[in-house]
Amino acid sequence: MKKEKKLSNIVQKKLFWQRFVLNFSITWFGLFLLNTSISTSLDIKQRIENKESFTKLKLSNIINLILFYYLFNVSLKLRKQEPDVLLRKPSAAKSVLDDLRYFYDKEEDDDIYSSLKPKDIENLCKKIDFSPLSYSEQYAILQGLIVTAHNNPVVAKILKSNLLPSTLRIDDSLLVGGQLVHGEKIIKKGHILIQDHLDITAVAHELFHTKQCMDGAFLPKELRSYASVMNEAQAKALNLILAVTPNHTDYFIEYKSEINNWVEQIQNLQLFEVQKENLPLSRRAKIGKAQERTMGIIMKCLIEGDEGLREQIAQSLCKNQLSKWDLGEMHFTVANWRDYYIKAGYEIQEEKLKKILPSLSKELKLIPLLNEYYSEETGIPQSLEAVKIDSSKPSALYEYLNTNKQKTK
Repeated sequence: MKKEKKLSNIVQKKLFWQRFVLNFSITWFGLFLLNTSISTSLDIKQRIENKESFTKLKLSNIINLILFYYLFNVSLKLRKQEPDVLLRKPSAAKSVLDDLRYFYDKEEDDDIYSSLKPKDIENLCKKIDFSPLSYSEQYAILQGLIVTAHNNPVVAKILKSNLLPSTLRIDDSLLVGGQLVHGEKIIKKGHILIQDHLDITAVAHELFHTKQCMDGAFLPKELRSYASVMNEAQAKALNLILAVTPNHTDYFIEYKSEINNWVEQIQNLQLFEVQKENLPLSRRAKIGKAQERTMGIIMKCLIEGDEGLREQIAQSLCKNQLSKWDLGEMHFTVANWRDYYIKAGYEIQEEKLKKILPSLSKELKLIPLLNEYYSEETGIPQSLEAVKIDSSKPSALYEYLNTNKQKTK
């Protein structure tokens, strides 16, 4: 049976070929380095025996020795950046792991939405390198994630997913809560920077980005402006969901600068709908599904620049249950977010895309896969072309796809 094509399969295929090429390069250059070293050693030995000058050593051997040593080291360094090998043991200190406190519901099923267990934290610490942090920072972050995942099944699912192996560091000079630096042209290990180790929402936000990386959500290059907006919108939706969920812990500091009643209203409505569907799911799984749908609705609102259309989207997905005040809060949050994330450079990119879109056949083929991915992740139909860089008009991608659709009719 033919394997279904998904974004994550493309990522794994890219990783396979990166590993193959780098492993082949290391072996090739290593053998040549060994051969050149042996040849040079024999040359030196012969000159010692014949009492000849070393200035007449073969120049080609010396050049090859330097060249292959350099190439071997470069290949080795690149290979070490590959995100395919988990750490052999958890990166957090054993004393920290032993002191962590876990929380479970009595009738909790062991699935992707269940509360985190010691094995889940150990697996997380093999994907994410916590070693640059102090013991107190490790403890605060891990304990905060355990509590947050217990109160938010969607976070438990994220932390149990395939994450891009990354190193976590604290950088109090950051102007934002957190940042993930990862390879764009090749897939390599990431670096997560967090401004404050007590800001667990920022940690969860960046870890969510590492999931998106391995899922393939960052694959587009020329269409990166759209993918970036979608990925940030999804992660922002997670932030908003966490902001309305009580977290009973002394290890957690939440930064609330927005009014989020509208988010709570959407989440309650989605939970009611999930429960009404009577799906064969555990209580936590139903909450997780409701949180994912809430995430999907918020995403669609964040990527829509026109207030009127945004209201239509929100109300249609919430059965007209949002009040005037809910909608006002939503517009306030969306406007602030779009002012920050819809960058000026994206408008320049739009003009460029209008000219080059017909030549982006490979990237255009990713669009259905991206749309399917976001839709499956949130349970709400999503489309990359719906991203509005300019609030008053459709995107260059939307216009191109719509025009070509009309031509093929």
